[in-house]
Amino acid sequence: MDSNKKRTLAQIENQKQHLLAENCDISLTKILDAERYQSILSECREFRDRMYTPIKTVFLFIKQVLNTDKSCRKAVAGVAVEQLSAKKKPLSTNTGPYCKARKRLPEEAVRELVKETGSKASKNTPVQWRPFGRDLKVFDGSTAKMSDTKENQKVFPQHKNQKKGAGFPIARFVVVMSLTIGTVIDYAIGAYKGKGTGESSLLRSILTCIVKDDIVLGDRYFPNFFLMADLIKIGADGIFRGQGQRHYDFRSGERLGENDHIVSWEKPYKPAWMTQDEYDFYPDKIKIREFKVAGNVYVTTFMNAKKYHKKELSSIYAVKMLSRHSNKQWLNPSLFNKLNGNEND
Repeated sequence: MDSNKKRTLAQIENQKQHLLAENCDISLTKILDAERYQSILSECREFRDRMYTPIKTVFLFIKQVLNTDKSCRKAVAGVAVEQLSAKKKPLSTNTGPYCKARKRLPEEAVRELVKETGSKASKNTPVQWRPFGRDLKVFDGSTAKMSDTKENQKVFPQHKNQKKGAGFPIARFVVVMSLTIGTVIDYAIGAYKGKGTGESSLLRSILTCIVKDDIVLGDRYFPNFFLMADLIKIGADGIFRGQGQRHYDFRSGERLGENDHIVSWEKPYKPAWMTQDEYDFYPDKIKIREFKVAGNVYVTTFMNAKKYHKKELSSIYAVKMLSRHSNKQWLNPSLFNKLNGNEND
């Protein structure tokens, strides 16, 4: 392991410990005690167990994920120790009540907490952290195995190559992250297969988290006609790796420099998941800039080559690749399962 990676991992571990400490400026206790978070948690349905209230359950759940030992047994034991230290009534180390309380947390409440934390943190970032003074966000997706239950099998079908009853349900999820500060802005979860379950479809369901003047990054799966048109309409800009199946001829279009031009993309046929009204809303053509740096083709909505040089844009995209490597634990399927209560203890 090189020194840079060791330093990064040490910083991540240090920040995790600060988050768990109650006496730090940025801690779980202070975050969840804020008025907006209390409002979200107060809307949770009633919890029968007074010990594991919604706020206590969320707090313990996050601590469980951040700890090296991620078992429910370890999490509950920590609460029992806290009770003894505070000279309160001893708590049973039975994990049942906590696990039931965790399952009772409404998915929408958890999502609202994530969105609130992500958006609030992004608004307070120094302008020098932002390329061109603008927020930088990234799309990314992955899949995760779910608990093998009848309910999950209905919502999240297993892989088609697996025999029925011999595989696990699979969920697909897409996350929008702030690369300015490293928080999750929003996410969407869907089935692994079926109509409207692709990464682009899931992204469209949360595209409202992209606002005017945002800069968004994504891999070559995302830059299709409809997404690029959406970004133009929003007033945001995107930088993406070019799709392998598209032909890029830099001899055509409006030449901006070597391997750098502006071309027209024509609207493709209507996708099966799109309504006719939605399809008719899009223009017949859009202007897109394509360029090549170090053998890699990029597509972008940044049209001004003098103001936004292609090497500068490709270096911004490189931030995505670095962040994807250093933050891959946040999209790790096992962590996703733990966050959604799908791992056995």
